[in-house]
Amino acid sequence: MGIEREWCHLDNFTHILLPEQSLSSLFWKPPFIVTRAGYYGRSPSSYRVTRTGIPEAVLILCTGGRGFVKCEGKEYECSEGWLAFLPPDTPHAYGSLTENCWDILWLHFSGDGVNALRNLFKKNCYDPVSYRSDFRIISEKMTRIIELLDDFDNLLDIHMACCVLESLLTGIIPVDSDPASDRQYIHNAIKFMKKHLYDNIDLSAIADHIGVTTFHIIRLFRDSLRTTPMQYYHTMQINEAMHLLQTTELTVTEISQRLNFSSAFYFSQAFKKKTGCSPAVYRKRMRG
Repeated sequence: MGIEREWCHLDNFTHILLPEQSLSSLFWKPPFIVTRAGYYGRSPSSYRVTRTGIPEAVLILCTGGRGFVKCEGKEYECSEGWLAFLPPDTPHAYGSLTENCWDILWLHFSGDGVNALRNLFKKNCYDPVSYRSDFRIISEKMTRIIELLDDFDNLLDIHMACCVLESLLTGIIPVDSDPASDRQYIHNAIKFMKKHLYDNIDLSAIADHIGVTTFHIIRLFRDSLRTTPMQYYHTMQINEAMHLLQTTELTVTEISQRLNFSSAFYFSQAFKKKTGCSPAVYRKRMRG
């Protein structure tokens, strides 16, 4: 049975709202969680949004036409390629200009990585609204997120959308770093993950242990290993599950419980996604 979500889809307008129950059921917690997404095509000049602040962060990309964004006491006129990052609990406004109304892709998102992203914007004195030369890549990723959520019928699609969002956000700000210290951070993080395979640790626990922000550790893993810390951690958990399936008589349910998956069903889905077969089939193959 598919997962219900609220959505509205017209020729020039899509708005997808993910139910809180689905988001709370995710079997691991991504640093950035998409809560709603959509696009406006040639939105009318009467289209205006004014907020005193919302709990989620907002990302808006102008893909054509002209519009405006007000945030943190400044007003920006936006055209193709302009990206706005509106932090949570921050007053803001945006909308089309009267002539040549804009096209936009937009996302709302939450998660443990949001505050780290916000702090990096402040630390580096970046404007929340700016032109992006890589806006076509950003547009492709935002469109992919919308496509995943528009058609999703299981939690893995939501996870995939969150992973695409993570890749998008970690490319926004360049971070200067020292290669030697970066390798040590990664080594310490992996060592910590190995020690806590059965403890259901999250991104914040890993970052706190090695002494960096969650955003920094995401960047380290992305640049060095082409993955994220939590994807790496869950791959390690699947590797451990493979070992347990080969060497013990534990049931699939018992293994999923030991590795702190929310259910045997989601464990089996994650296992099959990584290995190409179910835990039961894998055990049978390994034991001849």
